[in-house]
Amino acid sequence: MVTNTPVSTQIMTSLQSLDPNVKNGLMVLLFSSSIFLYYWRRSSSTPSRPSRGSSGNRLGRNRLGRGGAGRKREVADKEFAERVERLNLQRLQSLAEKDHYNSLKSWEKFEYIFKNNVIAEIIPLVDGFSNSYAQPEEGANKAQAQQQDQDPEEKTERCLQQHAFLTEKILMTLFKFDDIDIEHEVSEQRRAEIKIRRKEIIRQIQGYNRQIDEIVKHYK
Repeated sequence: MVTNTPVSTQIMTSLQSLDPNVKNGLMVLLFSSSIFLYYWRRSSSTPSRPSRGSSGNRLGRNRLGRGGAGRKREVADKEFAERVERLNLQRLQSLAEKDHYNSLKSWEKFEYIFKNNVIAEIIPLVDGFSNSYAQPEEGANKAQAQQQDQDPEEKTERCLQQHAFLTEKILMTLFKFDDIDIEHEVSEQRRAEIKIRRKEIIRQIQGYNRQIDEIVKHYK
């Protein structure tokens, strides 16, 4: 029977069935692929570019590891957290629940989200990153963002930065919740089902990274 369930939701549902060792393995796989993709694309870009001077060195400031990366990462982190919180608050029914949620620390909020199955709504944000990473900014930054989008190399850079950021967010979330997993004692049939799901998840993640690669090529 064919369903219309998004692949991202299927992946998240499957991820919740994994044991800590498999989650750590997926962490290494995704993190390694992100790093490889970033540096491979960076090394394959045009090696020499004229300096843009103090008024036009946007590319240098925006590269990962350069001077402006810290501030950019901070803004992206805040934006992601706000989007997740908006999703979660929509699910909270009573004022008492909202007060409790707002009183939690960052990691406690992630744990609350995970336990209440809101994590399944986070992954679609990642699915849509190719459309959202280059959304025009407000005010004075809007013209600058539009000008940046005209630069193929810089557009690719922004795509890779967003991919690395969202991938890290997912991995940190999974790593945090190793204790929320399947029962220690499960049937042989259940272990067989989990083994099959592991393979499916790995294939889906590999397919996801191939999609990322195609998106990068498109904006190159």
